[in-house]
Amino acid sequence: MNTHLTSSQLAEWFAGERRHEVLDHLQDCRACQAEVSGFENTLGQFRRSVREWSGAQFDPAAAVTLHQTARLFVRAGWLTAAFAVLLVASVTWHFGVHKSASRQVAVTADDALLQQVDEQISRTVPTPMAPLTELVSWDGKSQHDSAESR
Repeated sequence: MNTHLTSSQLAEWFAGERRHEVLDHLQDCRACQAEVSGFENTLGQFRRSVREWSGAQFDPAAAVTLHQTARLFVRAGWLTAAFAVLLVASVTWHFGVHKSASRQVAVTADDALLQQVDEQISRTVPTPMAPLTELVSWDGKSQHDSAESR
């Protein structure tokens, strides 16, 4: 090959796609070797600086504290959930017992009311008019018929 490697061929080489013709060219061409070597050195320096920076950022004591804090929040979440379940069960039970007792009272009050209504409806004459019933004969004859019979 008389020409140097193209940018796409170099990109393929750095991406891991190693073709035989590119390898052959790199063995013969000092300019392309220098370009590949320079780029690999640059990537290596970048890798080292990232690792050094991340190593300086990582604090093992902070990681342990973070782990302990996370465990504390998980435990607090479970305790909160258990408390909520107990609270709901307690309220449900309380209102269930109270509701059944109030239901019994309501049934008794309803029975008494129905008894009163039944007494009022079953009367032939309303209570305020009861004294008037004594003035009238209720044997099925009218007053006119009773006067004729006298």
